[in-house]
Amino acid sequence: MRTDCLKKSQEKRITITFYNEEYQRNIARVNSKKGRYMKGKRQSTVEPVFGTLT
Repeated sequence: MRTDCLKKSQEKRITITFYNEEYQRNIARVNSKKGRYMKGKRQSTVEPVFGTLT
């Protein structure tokens, strides 16, 4: 069973954070209609300036 689960790696890690509820809330906020709008707005105003500076 171990070889079936692990394949070539020696260990399998499962990470669950205490802040999972906050992560899920943030993901929902970013994927909302307003979140997508704000991401597009940021990409067209702020990100090109950082690209020019670097």
